[in-house]
Amino acid sequence: MNKFIKIVHIALVFCLICQQFFINTAVNANETASINNQLLKALGIMDSKFEADRDVTKAEAVTIIMRLAGLNHAPSGEAKKNFKDISNDFWAKDYIAAALDSGIVNGDKEGYFYPDAPVTLQEFSKMLICALHYGYIADINGGYPTGYLYQANKLKFLKDISVAGNEKLTREAVSMIVYNALTARISMIEGVFYQNGEQQEQFGETTSLLNAVFDTYKVRAQITGYDVFNIFNTEVIREGYAMFDTQLYKVGAYNIQEYLGQVVDMYYQVSEEDDENTVLCIEPRVSTNEIYTIPSEQIEDGTNLNLIQYQIDDNSRIRELKIPDDAIVIYNNVRLQNPTDDLLKKAVGNMKVILTEQYNLIFVNH
Repeated sequence: MNKFIKIVHIALVFCLICQQFFINTAVNANETASINNQLLKALGIMDSKFEADRDVTKAEAVTIIMRLAGLNHAPSGEAKKNFKDISNDFWAKDYIAAALDSGIVNGDKEGYFYPDAPVTLQEFSKMLICALHYGYIADINGGYPTGYLYQANKLKFLKDISVAGNEKLTREAVSMIVYNALTARISMIEGVFYQNGEQQEQFGETTSLLNAVFDTYKVRAQITGYDVFNIFNTEVIREGYAMFDTQLYKVGAYNIQEYLGQVVDMYYQVSEEDDENTVLCIEPRVSTNEIYTIPSEQIEDGTNLNLIQYQIDDNSRIRELKIPDDAIVIYNNVRLQNPTDDLLKKAVGNMKVILTEQYNLIFVNH
């Protein structure tokens, strides 16, 4: 590469790094953030005490990155080396020692790491890129910090991040970067070899850390049953399980009944022991589910199963809700094969209507 081309290449890289990354302001941004943070907690990558505005320390950053990369085991035996300012009883000493041993961190020339100092975007990017074995490529593209920021951006780890390279990272920003890295489709580097005296990377399959490291997957589905009930028939589902569309998943402590009938985003993990799918976290799709809960006393006399009429305020204003012909009617937790209009005219109870792009449901509880 001649000198002019090299200068142009470095300039282009610098321009890419200096671009502003704007935070997504879509309607469902909070909804998405919620399930993303649930996932990071469920996988043990970040703890449950979110504290969105608190700065992340370098020790915390190392710990998070090692867990993300599946390097969350302390080195076997005693660590060969550690930094001068990491005591034997420091909470993250094993993670830091493992990261040092793996070349993910290197500290300063005097052998200090400053574990309680806030981590910057460029420091976090370097550790993350090195943990995923892309450091060699980052060095080709300018080294630290420019090449590492460029590589992190190229892999889409910095999507929706609006922080400059030398700025401190909050836990909210780190959670976004970590989620991006967790779910990005990347080519896994399986090894290094030398050709004509130059180091080369051996790439494996293109996948995500979510799939490859954590054996975890995302689906969008409608919750159609739990424990003792499903919307299709009267068959009992196994205790501790729920039905998403037509497939069973273990649900643990989730109160699935609260979300019955709703379309949700759901992450599940495949068990190595019994090959079963276990729900890690769910989030209802607010933009997909139309939900109406109507007290029985507000339902008008002329109501039928295709057109529900009900009062919406004290001024007796009437709203009409059109119901698709294929709606499934559930009466006191029993699906009715041939429902009639008169079941809507009870004086006590309520009706819950859930309209989706898949199964439309009317729950009548008297």
